[in-house]
Amino acid sequence: MAVTSIWAVKSVADHAISYICNPQKTAKNRNEVDNVIKYAANESKTEQSYYVTCLNCNQEHAVQQFAETKALWRKSDGRVAFHGYQSFKAGEVDAEQAHAIGVTLAKELWGERFEVVIATHCNTDCFHNHFVINSVSFKDGKKFYNSRTDYLKMKKISDRICRELSLSVIGYNETPYKKQINSGKTTLYDTIRADIDRAISSSTTETHFIKMLHEMGYTLKFHKVNGELLKYPAIKPPDASHFVRFYRLGEGYSPKEIGNRILENTKREKPFVIPIIQGRIYYKKRKNRTKIKGLRALYFHYCYKLHIIKKNPKSMKKVSVLLREDMLKLERLDKQTQLLCKEKISTLEDLTAFKSEIVQQIAVLTQKRHNLRNIKRKKWRNNEVYESESKQITSITKELQMLRKKVVLCDEIEERSNNVAYKLKLLLDEQKNERKEIENRELFGRCSRTSGQNEPTRS
Repeated sequence: MAVTSIWAVKSVADHAISYICNPQKTAKNRNEVDNVIKYAANESKTEQSYYVTCLNCNQEHAVQQFAETKALWRKSDGRVAFHGYQSFKAGEVDAEQAHAIGVTLAKELWGERFEVVIATHCNTDCFHNHFVINSVSFKDGKKFYNSRTDYLKMKKISDRICRELSLSVIGYNETPYKKQINSGKTTLYDTIRADIDRAISSSTTETHFIKMLHEMGYTLKFHKVNGELLKYPAIKPPDASHFVRFYRLGEGYSPKEIGNRILENTKREKPFVIPIIQGRIYYKKRKNRTKIKGLRALYFHYCYKLHIIKKNPKSMKKVSVLLREDMLKLERLDKQTQLLCKEKISTLEDLTAFKSEIVQQIAVLTQKRHNLRNIKRKKWRNNEVYESESKQITSITKELQMLRKKVVLCDEIEERSNNVAYKLKLLLDEQKNERKEIENRELFGRCSRTSGQNEPTRS
């Protein structure tokens, strides 16, 4: 398991002056590099300098060669060197193997362009390598800036060498986005792809496709301000802060591929539809069911609008833009709905009473756990009593966790209920406006046809 790091060795002078123009600053800079090289190659830490290797320089004259390279390219100011570090897990490698890995790493990273001093320290339980790299390349005079890319490259190569030698490698945490993908949760990209698929399936022309996306609340960007075509067209979801380039959505979602998919819709249409002869339909009388009211009814209706509950999946319409924000909170909404149904909570008064009961249970269990912990401290010599109390404490802790989660859900339901009712009201108003627009368009069409028929013919 190799841990890597690298940092700059900076001058303490206020102004960076070249070695040639100011000999005093040159000597000070050389002393700073000398101190780092002496630390890395300290005889007490390297077993009489046995594990010290130099690339493109000599150990005795490394400081002078570092300075001469800077003077040659007239780059004696700024950072004078870089100090790298590579450590291994205790007992996993010996000093010789650690040094060999360090030399291999240094050759692959810097061996072709920079002077490097490699030293393996043996004075701790964990063998570790130190690297001192000149800040200026002897080959082309370019500086080593130690960007994040350089560090990631160092870490990647170090891990690869360790894997080749069957050594352990540190596992790095996933980004929140990758973690969301691996856990199977719906991401922003999934939502965009689903809406694009829905628009494609209902479109026969690109103009109609773009119109449908605009109705869903999306913003499309194909041109620059001056009218030129963008190299990477982008799309922005409703209420999003930034655009997403089409190529990032994956295969089948570039503008050209979307156009081809729309074109295929016209090819799939059948010229003649064969009528389906339907047999006799038998109806079964439904049993009378109690109508759900209150908070449960509100949450059920909201889940239906979010398409969590699907009555007719094939004829399901798109989710309204007003509710799109809650699509990313489906898991919490599902848990809240389950709690309301399981505990048969219909009103805010029922919710408050249920929460108070849970809070009382938490207080009782907390006190009980506190008493058990006191007994456990006093009876620590009695193994049987100690183990019995430990099991009870563990059981109570798990029960407390479940109860506290219910309290959190109650708070979320109380906070969300007004918001849910408000959004459903806005959605209802939006649907009414859409129906009025459709009726107005139909009325306008009828009026225009009537007026056209009544026009006198010209002779």
